[in-house]
Amino acid sequence: HVFICTRRGISYLRDQYGWRLTNSREEARTLPSLTHELFLTEFELGVWRVVSQRADLKLEFTERRYHLKGKTLGVTVASKPIRLIPDAGFLLAISKPRFGLLLHFVEFDNGTESPAVVLDKFRTYDAWSSGPAQDYLIEMYRRHKAANPKPNLRLLVIVRRRPDDEQGSDNLRLADLFAQALEMSSAQLSRMWFTTAGDC
Repeated sequence: HVFICTRRGISYLRDQYGWRLTNSREEARTLPSLTHELFLTEFELGVWRVVSQRADLKLEFTERRYHLKGKTLGVTVASKPIRLIPDAGFLLAISKPRFGLLLHFVEFDNGTESPAVVLDKFRTYDAWSSGPAQDYLIEMYRRHKAANPKPNLRLLVIVRRRPDDEQGSDNLRLADLFAQALEMSSAQLSRMWFTTAGDC
């Protein structure tokens, strides 16, 4: 089953499967969380579908568990260790015009975090990409048979407005986050691709 993330949908889960939320505040937090996970699942299926139709592409792996021990990424900034937890990731092999590998990270912005919080995450990506990512990516690409690996990666930022923001739009939210991203280094900006959920 796929459940629509509304209060009615949560009531259905509670009545049919005994799923319990302890209070209304927890319920409010869970609604965007469910939407977030459902969208990532839909996006991942879309990637599989596109790749299956392209002879020049191969999906080496997908990952949704960067929060688990052994999969977490991290960087030290100003003597402070910081964890980097992408929403998702996938490694794409491209066979034409020549063989290449590119790791894609995915960040799905549900409109619930302030632009300042999102900017902090972009800064963490920037610090990681110019530091620990170098060895991490080269080792990964070598494991997947790259002859001359380069530590390149792409960050896909997919944006939608906050569900209860009836005055807003996906495009306005995207413009807000893109303005924050302009504070990043030119190297980080070149790694980032922005789109709205409706355009995926």
